[in-house]
Amino acid sequence: MFRGWRHGHIGLFLAIVVTGAVLRGVDLEREPLSFDEAASVYIAEMSLASVIERNGSFNSSPPAMLVLLHYVLKVGQSEAFVRIISVLSGIATIAVVVQIARHLDPTGYVAPLAALFFALSSQQIELSRQFRVYTLGEFFGSLGFLASLSFARHPNWLTASLVAGLFFIGMQIQYALTPFFAAVGLALACGSVTSLPVFRSRLKYLALIAGVAALGLVVVYQTALKFQLYAGRGTSYSPTLSSTSSWLDMVVTFLLASWNLIQFGLGLEAVPWSGPVLTLFFAIGCWSLFARRQPGPYLLSIVFVFVGFGVLSAANYYPYGPIRQCALLLLPLYGVAALGVINAVSKGSELRRVGGFLLLLLPLVGFIVSIATRDRASATSVSSPDVRQGIRLLQQNWQPGDVIFIPPGTFPIYVYYAGRGGTKPWTAGVGSNEWMQDERAWREMVKDEPPYADQLEGLLHANRRVWMLYSHYHPGEMTFEALAQRRGWSVSVDTLAKARKQDGEGNELYLSRR
Repeated sequence: MFRGWRHGHIGLFLAIVVTGAVLRGVDLEREPLSFDEAASVYIAEMSLASVIERNGSFNSSPPAMLVLLHYVLKVGQSEAFVRIISVLSGIATIAVVVQIARHLDPTGYVAPLAALFFALSSQQIELSRQFRVYTLGEFFGSLGFLASLSFARHPNWLTASLVAGLFFIGMQIQYALTPFFAAVGLALACGSVTSLPVFRSRLKYLALIAGVAALGLVVVYQTALKFQLYAGRGTSYSPTLSSTSSWLDMVVTFLLASWNLIQFGLGLEAVPWSGPVLTLFFAIGCWSLFARRQPGPYLLSIVFVFVGFGVLSAANYYPYGPIRQCALLLLPLYGVAALGVINAVSKGSELRRVGGFLLLLLPLVGFIVSIATRDRASATSVSSPDVRQGIRLLQQNWQPGDVIFIPPGTFPIYVYYAGRGGTKPWTAGVGSNEWMQDERAWREMVKDEPPYADQLEGLLHANRRVWMLYSHYHPGEMTFEALAQRRGWSVSVDTLAKARKQDGEGNELYLSRR
């Protein structure tokens, strides 16, 4: 792994890995589980056969991630254990990004600088601290891309089998890797057309990769996609490019979305304006690669991947832009951005380059200090958006005869926390299981009012105290306060906690008086 590196490179890389590990793994229990995380735990705690069966209707990804979580939960069930797969995946990907960047510069500073950009990426840190398929998907995406670069240099049965195997496994983690791997495979094929004899000699290897990848897509369809590809689901993402009126508008929209996406991935934690600056360095790196006689599979992959996702978005089959589903598109970018930085200061001395690294590391001090001194009292305040505070308040003040009403958006979250803090009798809102089975069906269920409105009306008129805990609202769902005002409940309901974060997760606790 460190062949051709100086001791300084190795020491710098190890320091970057440690830094990335701290940023991803420290204080994992600070934030409560989100709805999606809790829903994953809800499925993963079932028997293994039920996990695979329910994943098809209750989840939008292949079952591999939940199978892993199923076994992790046998070791521990805290928020830290729930998120540990993503944490370890994010840390491991730092090492893979280094190897990817070494294909651009085997012995220089490009590789450790690319690792630094990835380790400090605010979006990569955020994804690594959540239980979602994206970070583990990125890990296998980076391995598949790295293996593809190795195959381009040394095409043989071993490297072709490695590429094919990683493509197959990666698709079972996150099916969005399918168009990513397809674009990388197309880059390998185009890069092989240097002459007819060269292409013929590699055709059998490319056929193996394509065949195994196609088999992987069939498996993904059988385990996940076939449960989603019906009217109203699977192709109902909001269009990003197709809403424009002309090809020129679509190109402009695509370029703007690409600019925002690259900033999204290259923005460094606690470093203002790092996203736009590093995006410009990425453009410099791309120019230096284009200046070579042949762009090679690295640059071809970047072009094909971005254009491929843009076309899918225009057809409204997949979102495109600065969102977590597109994070894997950023994997090749860190090395190119690092190459742009090195080329921009290449005329400087070794001392200047080392000084540049130190300047990039300085913001870490402010970030670590902010982590250490962060005000933790908010977790117990009435205005905290932490749903655990609402659950504690509810359980501490619950009285025999009280009714606890849990709406669909809080259902898996309450199942997770109430089961670990002492259960009380509670009632699930109408529509909880239906929404778990199809998130996009909720719009049809809501219509004018949520489907549990009459159920809640009956509970509130039963001459008993009713606790109502809201953490997550579904698309189109009326807030409790709006529903209470419409139905005339406001005068008999007290608000005990009300706070919400920017991502929509929150903590709202209401109590009706007898």
